[in-house]
Amino acid sequence: MIRDVALSKPAVVAISCAWNPNQLSMSCWKYSQITSRRSTIRMVNQEAQGEAKVLELLLITYPAGVHQPKIFTNPSANTVLFLDQNFDGEMSLNQMLSDLVDDSVPPPKMPTVALHHEWRAFIMLDLKTLEEELRVLKSFGTVELIFVVGDERMCWDPVVNLSSPSMAPDDILEASLMARVREVLRMNPTRRVTWNDLETHDLLRIKEAKEISDDARGWTVTKITYREVHVTEGAI
Repeated sequence: MIRDVALSKPAVVAISCAWNPNQLSMSCWKYSQITSRRSTIRMVNQEAQGEAKVLELLLITYPAGVHQPKIFTNPSANTVLFLDQNFDGEMSLNQMLSDLVDDSVPPPKMPTVALHHEWRAFIMLDLKTLEEELRVLKSFGTVELIFVVGDERMCWDPVVNLSSPSMAPDDILEASLMARVREVLRMNPTRRVTWNDLETHDLLRIKEAKEISDDARGWTVTKITYREVHVTEGAI
């Protein structure tokens, strides 16, 4: 019972994604776990190992001959946070998510995926781009997409926690986005946009993307949330 609780405790598993043309994978991406979360229970005894194998899954299953670090997650409890190690135009997290569908057989099972909010503009660039991203997330069975606000450097800490933002959206997001949210939701121009307002706006964008898509059946994302990153004391 204690082992089940330990394995089922919600946690953030942060993954560094680095594109390297010399990397032995189908798409040249290298995936490495940043957060220190690692199931020590697997090392206790055979019974514990059996329980871990039931609850924890190998996140990425590589084809034969491809050797990369093994990353285990509990899909029902873990948030997978992807971070781009070498921000480089085309070879970005947007491309990585698409490539990951082919890199792993079967695709990773990730009901909750998180990205730093700087990637929101790329994913929400236009309805066509959003449609493509939602199709990719469908391959992962992603239900909730989290945009992480706060200092991106904190996401690279060994222990990452996410909570409701302590700051307002217009404190960190561009004014043009705030204006669009007010327009779409028919808000008073002087009223401050809340995170709930922004999440409602984003879900309306998903609805619009479905309307223009010929392949929206089975899309899995039903929730977009914003969370602030917190780390262990003395981090960064």
